[in-house]
Amino acid sequence: MILAGAVPELKPDELQWDWGGRIHILLIGKPDMLEACESREVFRLALPTTGQAVTGAVEMLTQLHQMRLPKRSADDKSLVEQAKQLMMEKQRLSEEEAHKLLQQYAMNHGMKMADYAAQILRVLNKAD
Repeated sequence: MILAGAVPELKPDELQWDWGGRIHILLIGKPDMLEACESREVFRLALPTTGQAVTGAVEMLTQLHQMRLPKRSADDKSLVEQAKQLMMEKQRLSEEEAHKLLQQYAMNHGMKMADYAAQILRVLNKAD
């Protein structure tokens, strides 16, 4: 999520065009600035506003983002859990550390956690 109103040189319409459905934009500003934004995908909040209104808008956009995320299948969840267990046993990691390592590697290499987990399971099971 980008709080576009916080940086005047950012053009919300251009950001929405460039990033498409991958981000949500919250534009906070004076009514005339909000009217200049043409994209229907940009969420607008007029000044003056309250902290409660900003918090509510951010929570709503966070929920929208969560709804757009692909859901993991039971098989994918199982692979991730098995890989975490093996990493915890063999590398003496906590569950949180194993999860973070899986997540970071997968994100850095543009792959799903379940795909990386399957690779880990193949490699670590071969080592036995």
